Amino acid sequence: MESRDIAYYEAHEQDIRLEDITSDAINAKILHKLRYDDWNNGVNVVNLTFAGGDLTKFVIREGDDCGWLGYFIGKSQKLENMFFDYFPQERERIDALMVGLCCNQSIQRIQVDRDIGEVGFRELGNFLGNNQSVKHMNFYSFDIGSECAQNIASMFGQCQYTSLKHIEICENNLHDEEFAQIAAALAVQPQIEELVLCDNIIGRLGCIALGSTLKSWRAPSL
Repeated sequence: MESRDIAYYEAHEQDIRLEDITSDAINAKILHKLRYDDWNNGVNVVNLTFAGGDLTKFVIREGDDCGWLGYFIGKSQKLENMFFDYFPQERERIDALMVGLCCNQSIQRIQVDRDIGEVGFRELGNFLGNNQSVKHMNFYSFDIGSECAQNIASMFGQCQYTSLKHIEICENNLHDEEFAQIAAALAVQPQIEELVLCDNIIGRLGCIALGSTLKSWRAPSL
């Protein structure tokens, strides 16, 4: 895939046919919504996934151009919610997606529904560092083991003072040692106002780690 910047997409947008850059009609409809911010007063959400679903789920397949997907996400002024249960792993597709995605300033909530791997969490960290609108981040109903916890901790730790205000970690089978890694990384996010931890297995060690983080915040809002 050739290297393409925002100027390339802007120059070619009027000529592009959505059916030529997507793998099926549902994906093309989602790109149409993003392209024209045409949400019909519905829930403004796009779910990046690898399995079939409803009209909010963009299923990334071989025939989908991640560069154009990222560009249309980036230019949307009404997209408010992004759900991830998949993140492309090929370097070229990741780079192409992030060129546009990092331009978005409308997304307010990110929900992660699956372990998206080291690359996925690192790129989300880059996105958080460029975005000033994301207020909510949810991790919902998937196991967070040691490696996944380390990747989430790295994501939170790689950029200071993001716009995040609310974090929810629910139904993740999250244990003490894993949560301690995440809690320590939140030391650079003192702007957090709400941390929801439900249906996990967090005990004394995790509480001590969170206490240490709160103590490091000079004027905690939590």
